[in-house]
Amino acid sequence: LVGKALEQFLPDLSESQLRLLMDAADTASAQARAFHSNVAFRRELRDRNPPVMTFKGQISRLPHLIEQELAGYNLSLVTLPRLMADPARKEIAEPLFTKTVQTVLSEYANGERRAELAKSGSGGYQGGDASSLEAESDAMTPVLINVLHALELADDGFLRRNMPWALPSLCDLIRCPKPEVREKLHRVMMTKMTPVLVHGDVLGS
Repeated sequence: LVGKALEQFLPDLSESQLRLLMDAADTASAQARAFHSNVAFRRELRDRNPPVMTFKGQISRLPHLIEQELAGYNLSLVTLPRLMADPARKEIAEPLFTKTVQTVLSEYANGERRAELAKSGSGGYQGGDASSLEAESDAMTPVLINVLHALELADDGFLRRNMPWALPSLCDLIRCPKPEVREKLHRVMMTKMTPVLVHGDVLGS
């Protein structure tokens, strides 16, 4: 519903209406994110008799709200760059866009780590959690690619302002084994981040 409202009425929305809709998308993602972080509770829901939130053909999978989480991210990644191109709305859109990019980069890295810990049965995770956590990481990969694409298209000023957190987050992705992520990351680092670092006083700007 939020996506349809934005698609149909975006040019005519007031600042308060825009903030309300974007907050709704962010809240949906945040609630799903909090649910995903509590793997012990999700395991309990799965193991109840009868089980709660099972998925057809995937009885052993941990309950999840991955579609809801990713829908909120994708909505922001589609809508906010359009608003940032409008000088009158850039001040509203850029902080929301920045928050979305930070969140996706952080949550993708967290998801990868959770899956790795589950494989080894450490960190409070169990081996039986691994397949579910890996599936969630895989599901988030297209959103991560969208974030990297958005950074590739971002103007140099945005990258300078956000370099103190963006560069470490991108460097953390170097360990990602997925070839599509590594290819896109390489493009962003070589065509965007390196020129900004070489030609600008990033930390002093």
